[in-house]
Amino acid sequence: MKHTINFESFINEASKFSSNGFTFTIMGSQDSKGSYISFIPDSKTLDSYTKEESARWIDSVFNNMDFFRDCMEWDKSHHAAGIVFRLNSSYLADSLLKEFKS
Repeated sequence: MKHTINFESFINEASKFSSNGFTFTIMGSQDSKGSYISFIPDSKTLDSYTKEESARWIDSVFNNMDFFRDCMEWDKSHHAAGIVFRLNSSYLADSLLKEFKS
C-alpha cells in the first residue's frame, strides 16, 4: 500500500488526520518511557477497522515518509486512548541529520 503523504500535509490540519477511510485525532505526549503520539480514531474508523488494522495502516504512512521512516514503533500495551506510537529519538536524530545534509 503506497501513500503519497509528506510531512507538511501530515501535520497541516491541526490535530486531525484523515486518509483512505481512516480518521484520527493526533495528540503528542510524554511519559516515563519517552515521547509518543496517540492516534485516536473517530467512531467510523473505530467501527470499520480493528486496532491492529489501524496500527498497520498508520505504520505504513510513517514508513512512506522519509523523515519518519523507522522512527515510530507501535506500543501495543500502552494505556492511553487510541493507538500509541513511540518515538525513537535516536532514529529521529539520524533522520534530521540526513535532512540537513540533503
